[in-house]
Amino acid sequence: MKSIKPISSFFLFLSIVCSVIFTFSPNLASAQSIFTPEQQIELVDTFNTSLKQGTSALVGFSSISSISSGSFTFDGIDGLADSHLDVYRVPVRYYAGEEGDSWRPFVELVVGHVRTDLEVAPVDPEETERDKIKTKTTSFGFNLGTAWEYADGFTLEPAVQANYTHFKRITDYNTEFTQLVVALEPFLDRNFFNTSVDIFSVIPTLRQKVDFEVLGLNTGLDVKYNYIRNTSLNSKSQVASFRSSASILQSKLNLVIPSGVEAFTDEINLKPFFSRTDLFADAKEGMGLSHYHEIGLGLDFTVPQLPEYLSKLELGAGYTFGEDFQGWRVGVSFL
Repeated sequence: MKSIKPISSFFLFLSIVCSVIFTFSPNLASAQSIFTPEQQIELVDTFNTSLKQGTSALVGFSSISSISSGSFTFDGIDGLADSHLDVYRVPVRYYAGEEGDSWRPFVELVVGHVRTDLEVAPVDPEETERDKIKTKTTSFGFNLGTAWEYADGFTLEPAVQANYTHFKRITDYNTEFTQLVVALEPFLDRNFFNTSVDIFSVIPTLRQKVDFEVLGLNTGLDVKYNYIRNTSLNSKSQVASFRSSASILQSKLNLVIPSGVEAFTDEINLKPFFSRTDLFADAKEGMGLSHYHEIGLGLDFTVPQLPEYLSKLELGAGYTFGEDFQGWRVGVSFL
């Protein structure tokens, strides 16, 4: 069965709700309760599965600097309109020691925000309104690690990040059908459809950077592995409780081409790049895809008037694409 996107697991339990409701729909007006106790237990289990998978993907997008900021679209299927995911993230890193040292510890602060929105086709084909589901995910992370140049052109970066995330889901009941369902089963609203949860994450990472020459051009290979371990904390929902784990692997290849143009007394370098991001475990299930690619161009330069940890900048733009998934990003990152 093809998954529903975006963040497909968030809507897995919704399909189960609808299928059960369909069974009782001829008698909804006179029904006292839609779900049996056994069906309520099944809904809770399915909800927590969907929540742990979906939040694993969202924590990755909002917290891990190797994943692009930008705006992305998932092609709609199974009665869903195209849905959208917007990512905003600012990582700032400070290195100890001097540039050129073989061993440079660093600290990094990461603030991220992700929004998704989805419209769901009405059960009644004569309905003109659509129900709308939105999510908002805000993360704050503190990352501690070191960059170790153990050989010329070879740098290893182990790090570990502690992360706090607040996830919120907002559902607008715009159809008579869902309004009636929630009126009959009010526990669905606060516990499933309009709810929030706080998440604590531990994210160890290992990054390998290799710099070499190809046809006289400086070339970089950057491979980064992230393991995400999430634990739910406080929740508006009385039934939300989960632990999840996921892995994200990104491989990036770029060239460094001198432009001959100066900015802020430093030459601008052109950095065309191609990357592949692979998702595993709960992040894969939450996104509904196993990998995606990005192709783009960066402009590298130094602003000597800024503090050293903010002075090396990359202005970049890229196009991201995968199965039923595409998007773009434009932004500034600190190197």
